[in-house]
Amino acid sequence: MEKLKNGEKSIPERFNLTLDNPLAKIKPSKGFFIYNQRIMTLAIIKTGGKQYRIKEGDSIKVEKLSGSPNGEASKKGDKVEFDQVLLTAKDKSIKLGKPILKSAKVTATIEEQGRSKKVTGVKFKAKKRYKRTFGHRQAYTEVKINKITA
Repeated sequence: MEKLKNGEKSIPERFNLTLDNPLAKIKPSKGFFIYNQRIMTLAIIKTGGKQYRIKEGDSIKVEKLSGSPNGEASKKGDKVEFDQVLLTAKDKSIKLGKPILKSAKVTATIEEQGRSKKVTGVKFKAKKRYKRTFGHRQAYTEVKINKITA
């Protein structure tokens, strides 16, 4: 039995993490499960080829989201729905998709569309008097997570 400095139980004891408990397979990290002494609702979504761990109220920057299917551009205040949810966790229950959860959705609001700082690169060939520099600014969309439905 591991005691912490302030007399609380360790994370595995506090949440009864055993090998038969599905939470035991996920390694608890600081800030992942605990927030004000309770477990938060969180999800892992996939968008733009990347995965993001989110909870309600978070603001995240994702790869630029194109507009609606009819070709209109996305703008501030538009609603976005992420349907590629890989995992949802609420209290002690975890739903894990194989690879995605069919019934889970995450709704968000677009806060900003923009371009990040310039990243420069260089092409160089030794002994050939060849040197080219180039720059790139990646487009992004900042979204605020409104609701996670499992």
